[in-house]
Amino acid sequence: MAVAEQAEVRSVPTTSTRGQRVRSLVGALFRDRAVQQSVAVVVGLRIGLGLIAWGAVEVLPITSFGGDFHELITPNSDFLNGVVAPWQRWDALWYQHIATSGYTNGGVDAAFFPLYPGLEHVVGIIFGGSFAIAGLVISTVALVVALVLLHRLVAGDIDRPTAGRSLMYIALAPAALFFFAPFSESLFLALSIGCLLAARRRRWWVAAVCGALVGLCRIQGVLLLVPLVVEAISDARDRRARGERAFRFAHLAAFTPGVTMAMYVGWAWQTLGTSPLTAMNTKWGQHFVAPWTAIADSVSTVIDGTHAEEPLNLVTALLAIAALPLMVRRLPWSYVAYAAVMIVPLCFREAFFSPLESTARYAAVDVPLFVLLAVAGRRMWVDRMVLTIFPVLLTFNLVLFSTSHFVG
Repeated sequence: MAVAEQAEVRSVPTTSTRGQRVRSLVGALFRDRAVQQSVAVVVGLRIGLGLIAWGAVEVLPITSFGGDFHELITPNSDFLNGVVAPWQRWDALWYQHIATSGYTNGGVDAAFFPLYPGLEHVVGIIFGGSFAIAGLVISTVALVVALVLLHRLVAGDIDRPTAGRSLMYIALAPAALFFFAPFSESLFLALSIGCLLAARRRRWWVAAVCGALVGLCRIQGVLLLVPLVVEAISDARDRRARGERAFRFAHLAAFTPGVTMAMYVGWAWQTLGTSPLTAMNTKWGQHFVAPWTAIADSVSTVIDGTHAEEPLNLVTALLAIAALPLMVRRLPWSYVAYAAVMIVPLCFREAFFSPLESTARYAAVDVPLFVLLAVAGRRMWVDRMVLTIFPVLLTFNLVLFSTSHFVG
């Protein structure tokens, strides 16, 4: 009896043992090369870009504030003004408005999907009602997670050096400032890479959760359905070749982005009396066109010189199209499918402000583009060119953004 009791006592982990295990796991996590590199890159850029944004606001005059909800900008009297206010521009204020006050019945805020402002609301409460700080925290943490997952994905499918370059290139992309601003880009990036990584490793329930969340993050989330279906078909073929049952119930995880997006659209119609697409067309004039129409109108806008951001949008769209056939023999098919469907928001729509408005921003989450560039970066001259041009364009765009000029 005494021996049994002693064995039972020994089988129960002590608080000290649990603490040691937690410390061991945390230590192992931070010894991981992908985690170290991702944290170093994000922290370094968070500080560096923050100083650039603050300096731009201090030195350059802001003649007028674009966008809406300017009353939400952190006032000059607040000691956090220099840290937070330069990032509170354009969509950041829409997300903050929703996080603070919720959706408006029949309002155009329906264009903004609920996951990011919902998180901002919860984290903002934790931070004592500082929703602007909450947005910066969410974007920063999500970017670290996204870069770690990206490294895992590319290292497993290609090699570790390419994974490291992919991580650096996407963090320094010309529109990477939106990963650090209180926008949904970094959260969408983390969830979309998580979807693809889980599907590539056949962890379909993880893919289902990530897919469900990405469908609530941005309207482009529904496009992740295509690469997930490609991976489900590939898995089914592999299982058939092994003599197993081809399709499993878990393969339905591929459709979760479409399911949750449809749920949000249905809720918006029922509760708000509008839909995301209707709101986008009403407020920003977003509408579908043939890609040749969008490209031609963009070329005309560039020639007119009426929009300084349009050349970058045009070049981005053309490079995204040109890169697609180059991926076919170099990247897995799900990567190609991902890149192919991501061309839709780049080239198949126009807006009031400029034909290819926000194309560079949408392309910032087109992961296969950066993986392909990282493959090309094996050549030293390509790597040096990217690491020279990207930071210059990123800095230029950040200065424009922080001084309330439209970027994207």
